[in-house]
Formats: sequence, structure tokens, C-alpha cells
Amino acid sequence: MTIRLIRRRSRAILLAGGLFLVTALGAGAALQSHRHLKHKQDRIVTLHRKVADAQRLLLLVAESQAVIRHWMISGRMEDRDASLRAGDALATQGRELAARLAGPLAARGLPPVGEMLEHVLRVRDQAHAMIESGALDATRQAVVQGGGLSAVAQLREVLGSFRSNIEEELGALDAELREGQAAGLLLVGASSLLMLAMLLGAVGQLARRRAAAERARAAMDARGREVAALFRMGELLQSSHAPEDIRRVVSHTAAELLPDLSGAFYIFNNSRDRLDMLGLWGARGLPPDLPEHFAPDECWALKRGRPHGPATGENLRCDHLGEAETCLLCVPMQARGEVYGVLSFFHPERRTMSTTEIELAQALADGVSLALANLALREQLRSQALRDELTGLHNRRFLDETLPRLVAHAERRSASLAVLMLDLDHFKQVNDRYGHAAGDAVLREVGRLLQARLRRMDLACRYGGEELIVLMPDCNAAEALVRARELCDQVRGLHGGASGALPQVTVSIGVAAWPEHGEQVGKVIEAADAALYAAKRAGRDRALPAEALADPLPLPG
Repeated sequence: MTIRLIRRRSRAILLAGGLFLVTALGAGAALQSHRHLKHKQDRIVTLHRKVADAQRLLLLVAESQAVIRHWMISGRMEDRDASLRAGDALATQGRELAARLAGPLAARGLPPVGEMLEHVLRVRDQAHAMIESGALDATRQAVVQGGGLSAVAQLREVLGSFRSNIEEELGALDAELREGQAAGLLLVGASSLLMLAMLLGAVGQLARRRAAAERARAAMDARGREVAALFRMGELLQSSHAPEDIRRVVSHTAAELLPDLSGAFYIFNNSRDRLDMLGLWGARGLPPDLPEHFAPDECWALKRGRPHGPATGENLRCDHLGEAETCLLCVPMQARGEVYGVLSFFHPERRTMSTTEIELAQALADGVSLALANLALREQLRSQALRDELTGLHNRRFLDETLPRLVAHAERRSASLAVLMLDLDHFKQVNDRYGHAAGDAVLREVGRLLQARLRRMDLACRYGGEELIVLMPDCNAAEALVRARELCDQVRGLHGGASGALPQVTVSIGVAAWPEHGEQVGKVIEAADAALYAAKRAGRDRALPAEALADPLPLPG
């Protein structure tokens, strides 16, 4: 008995020791697996932060370039202040980001971006000083010769390589996670042969852990696809040159990121007193009576300046939705202190959106807002380049670009093209007697008069100094002469103006028409100019026609 008892006790001790060892090994394996997974997840978060730092640095450089270019074109003090703020942000935040990226870049064999950034800042400061002095041409040459553009390109190339390197590392981390999970499964499976109870507990723990890892990986993959879709949207929006381009990009991206939802896309009209529907996407849940237009005060998201949810006990329904109950969210599109429109999202059955969906909706709105802001900025810069700032009329450059098209149009239609040359009488005396401010006010009011009184198809341009030119398609010399004499009367009536401060001014006008006064439009302009000086010699304050050709040219066709 004693020997058997000893043997039984020995077996029990061995079994208990084995069970303890298996339990310890299983627990150790589980703990090690958890630590391994946690370490890899922390590494993934760190890598994503590094990518965000690189993207933020690129955005700061791009913003700095855009505002100084805008100031170089406009020359306004507010644009200068904006350029200074952008430069300060690039200098402070950019240097901090470059310092944070120095170690990760060096670890991957990539050159540091700090010197590139400092070079960009030096070239930018030099350009800023030269713009202050008015040397615009020298500024452009200095930016090119100073290597500012090449430094920016090098910086983008380095950060692009950095991002690609991190994406490869993320792929390797994912593979390691999978290998670690497989090893954990094998170890737990081996230990389960010795102890069923431990197996059940370990399998349950592992299953939960595996499900969490799968969910995390699925969420990470989904977020990666979302980031990629938003990145593609940003690239496409940067290349968009019209609202219709933006509509197509947004509709495609919204359907990709939020496939269960439908939506409507509204933007402000030019007068900003109404929002017009730019487009729709999806079909589920869209109200049949969704308006094409609505006023800004009919949307709570626009009035509050932040996303507005559906009508509930706490929220009010937007007036532009009527009785529709399928709207989940309205998100205002705003950038650089300006509101450009609103995105509305719909579903036929749901009444709420998930946190992820709301974040994606906000990201969509932010991307579209920035694209609309850039589009408005490009249009503003184009308008400034083609219009005379004082009179509001088109400038000589726009005239030179448009004149050939107007002549070609007249040739195709076998129609006339009238030319009016206008010159304000005794304008130098107005400046000498009343001051240049009064002279500017006269030019400004005459410009407004021409814009208000001429036909929409007519083109009025500042030709130089106080001399203006008007092109009138589908109008012969006789009709143009009648209109010119009316303009003489209307300019004469500007005396006093709305404020009573305008001096008495008159205008002399020469009238000619193509092809009656020349086969080449340049000859027609010369004929109108000659008629203008004839009107001056005849006493001013009148419109005179040009002398017709001895053998008038027939209309084409």
C-alpha cells in the first residue's frame, strides 16, 4: 500500500506539475501573444502618426506657396498679412514637424527635410522682401534661380518615399501579426491535449482575441480604403476646374465611402442669396420633392455653422426638407472662413448615422469646401488678371484675346461688328482741378454706366488712360451711332452722381463698323479712333461716325 500510495502520489504530483506547467505555458503564451499584439498595434499607430506629420508638412508648404503667389498677383495688404501668417506657420510648425521626422527619415536611409525646409524658407523670405519692393519679375526669377521650386519638389519626393517605406513596414507588421496568431493557435492547441478545461478556456480566450484582431484588422483595412478614397478625391478635386467636375468627383467618392446612403449637393449662387442643387447620388431615401433651390436660412446646418441631425425631440427639421423624414445629416461646407454650400445625407429607414459615417461625411465636406475655395480663388485671380481694377471693365489683354473670336463669329454669321472709341473730355483738367480721387471716381462711374447700359453681348474695355473701347456684335454703324449718342447723354447726366460729388464730365465717341470701315479689324479700330478725334475737333461731347470706304466691303457670305 505504501508503495502504491507513493506511486499514486508521484503520478498526482507529476500530473499536477504537468498541469501546472501546461497552465503556466498556456498562460505565458497567452500573455506573450497579447504583448506581441499590443506592441505591433502601438507600432502601427506610431507609423500612422509619422505619415500624418509628413502630410501636415506638405500642406503647410503648399499653403505658404499659394498665399504668397496670391499676394504677388493682387498686391493687397490683406493678402500680404495672410502670406506672413502662412510663413510664420511654416517656420514654427514646419520646423517642429521636420525635427520630429528627422529620426524616422534617417532610420530609413532618407535625407533629412530640415535643410530643404530652411532653403524653402530662405527663398520665401527673399521673395517676400522683393515683392514688398515691387520687383515682381525679379521675384519670379529669384524663386527659380534660388532653387525654391526644386527644394519643394525634393521635399515632396523624400516624403513620398517615406510614406511608401512606411506602407511597406505596415504590410510587414500585418504579416507578423498573422504569424504570431498562428503560433499562438498551435501552442494553445498542444496544451489543450493535456487539459480539456484549459483548452476550453484558452480556446474561448483565443477566439475572442482573434475576433477582436479580425475586427481591428478589418477596421484598419476599411480605414485604409477610406483614406485612399479620400486621398484620390483630394487629387481629383485639385484638378477640377468647374463645379461640374467637383460634382462628379464627390458623387463617385460618396457612393464609394457611404454606399448605404444617398445624398444631395447644394452650393451658393453668385449673389449668395440662394443655394442651387449641383447634384445627387444614390436613390434610396431621396425625397421625391427635394427642392432644386432654397434660401440659406432654410437650413439649420448653415445657420449654426456645424452639422445638423434629423428632426427629433432635440433637433428641428430643416425647412428645405419639407416633411421628409429620411434626412440623416446636413453638413455645411466651409473653408477659409467662407461657407460654400451644404451636403445632405439620406436613408429610407435609418434615423441615425454611425460615428464613422459622420466622420466620413465631414471629411467629404472638408474636401469639397477646400476644392470650392481653390476654384473661387482661381476665378478671382483670373478675373483680376483680365479686368481693370478701377473701372471694373475688361482690360487690354482681355480685348486682345477676345477680339479674334468676335470677328470670327461675325464672319460666320455674315453680321456686322461695331466699334466705339470713347474718350473723356478734358479729363486732365478734372484731375488738376478736383484731384485724382475725383478723376478715379469719374472713371469708376463711367465703367458702371457702360456695364449697366450696354447689351449683355457687348464688350467694354479700358483701352488706356481715360480712353475706352466698346465692341458691339450684330450691330452696324448706324445702330451703333444711335447708341453712342445715347451714351453721350447718359455720361453728361452723371454730374453729381449719387453722392453729388462728381464733377461735370462729357465724352467724345468715334463710331466705326466691320466690314464697312475696313476688312481688318485693326483698320476698323483706327477708323473709330479717327472719328473720335474728329468729334474732339468738332467741339467734343458728341459721337461721330467714321468715314465710309470709297468702295465698301460687302458682308461675308
